[in-house]
Amino acid sequence: MPSESPSAHPTTSSRPSAAPIPYQRTERVEIRYTPWSELTTDVKKYALQLDYNRTTWDILGTNPIEKLDWLRLSRKQKNISIQLGYDRFTWDCWQNHFEGYRWVDLSATFVQAEQWWEDLGWDIYTWNKYDDAPKTDELKWYELSPDERFAAAQLCYFRTTWDQEDVLFEGFPIKKPVLRFLDWMGLREEWRNIAKEGLKYSALSWNVLGMDTIEARSWDSLTPFEKKAAESLGFVPVDWDCWQNHFRGYSWDDLVLYGLDFSYSALGWNELSWTGVESPPPSQGTAWKELTPEQRSAAAELCYFRQNWDMLDITPNSGPFLYPKVKVRYVEWEDLPAEIRAAANSSLLYNDALWNHVGTANIEKKRWTELTDEQRADANTVGFYERTWDCFQNHYRAYEWDELDMDNQDAASVLGWNNSTWAGKDTPPSYDIAWDQLSETEQSEAVKLCYFADNWKVGTRLPPTDQYGERISAAYTIHLGKATRMMCLTLALLGPLIQLLL
Repeated sequence: MPSESPSAHPTTSSRPSAAPIPYQRTERVEIRYTPWSELTTDVKKYALQLDYNRTTWDILGTNPIEKLDWLRLSRKQKNISIQLGYDRFTWDCWQNHFEGYRWVDLSATFVQAEQWWEDLGWDIYTWNKYDDAPKTDELKWYELSPDERFAAAQLCYFRTTWDQEDVLFEGFPIKKPVLRFLDWMGLREEWRNIAKEGLKYSALSWNVLGMDTIEARSWDSLTPFEKKAAESLGFVPVDWDCWQNHFRGYSWDDLVLYGLDFSYSALGWNELSWTGVESPPPSQGTAWKELTPEQRSAAAELCYFRQNWDMLDITPNSGPFLYPKVKVRYVEWEDLPAEIRAAANSSLLYNDALWNHVGTANIEKKRWTELTDEQRADANTVGFYERTWDCFQNHYRAYEWDELDMDNQDAASVLGWNNSTWAGKDTPPSYDIAWDQLSETEQSEAVKLCYFADNWKVGTRLPPTDQYGERISAAYTIHLGKATRMMCLTLALLGPLIQLLL
């Protein structure tokens, strides 16, 4: 959710200034950023009189009139611009960015824009072309330093207007940090240690994108120690804010300042929903595949793609399930690591009988959102998060029928459920059939609800497993360590040979 902390970059300048009136960026003229296809007939008429067409309107900065400051417009052009919502100050900032001014005029009392151009490396010599333009003139928006980008934003630039073209890297405004999308065990040990000690990641919170609370924090809210750890993993401030935080730690004013509100508005957000006064928009709970092309494009501008939008688990998954199986859940109680057993026993109230007989614990009747914060924390320690809990533990039984996606509704239907029976306690006849007696179709559909042989029937006793949660061969019928592992089949085969040796 959006941060409730005050903005780190207020729109009003807080810099010391000798000017009697501090700089304050003018309000944006929203109609200018409405696509041509959505303009009213009257607005199109005014735009055409300013020599706009579909191309120059939709591609910002391509109409030569935007090179002129307000005083250079004709009376007719000014009157038309007023009809579009402009005045001198909004035109000069949002259309011209004060580029049509003389250097000496940038520091005028009611302008005060010189300070921002200075922060971008300009002076009277570079402005008047007596010297080469500063390096910032060749940099793209996200190549600017945070201070430079802040200065450019005060001059009414945002990414599209600064870059003057849609520069994307594989569809994103910033190159994807490759290391962040390696699974935990794919990281070098030193990187895992940095992520664990410096940023408090666990294997689970690293692999489930967007799960760790640190990703809800913007770069400016990180401690110096955390920033150093993030830098050691290859992050710079803008990488973190886009790929980790998706600018969610910004205030709404910050989003407007940097033009990021365009993308969030396309996803249905506004200032009231961002600050929690209103409910989040429907896109908040919508799967990536169900977003419109326009919404996906807006999300990509915020460094989202399917994996991190849907908060998918990047743990390697070679199994038949949509999500990686939490193998430790199927290790017998007495063989669990002490930390896992303590978490399972604490707020989840497991004991050896409830753990070893799947589906018998009351906690498994609850979906993730019904768990307390303490229960979720303990479930995380065991290795679960929302998707794996709801599928492997609850099999979506706590969901309303209409909450199931189409694939899961289809799977439930094959197993005998329908809209009216789903809410009941009685299971369909298929649940009385042994797993190996189900048809191939029934098994494949049951897998979608995270069923398999060991958890299909409520009360099934967990079979012996090794430390990795893999089933031990059927020859090993009793667990070793607490008693004697009986190898009946093996002894039966070796018996005659032993007799001959004797």
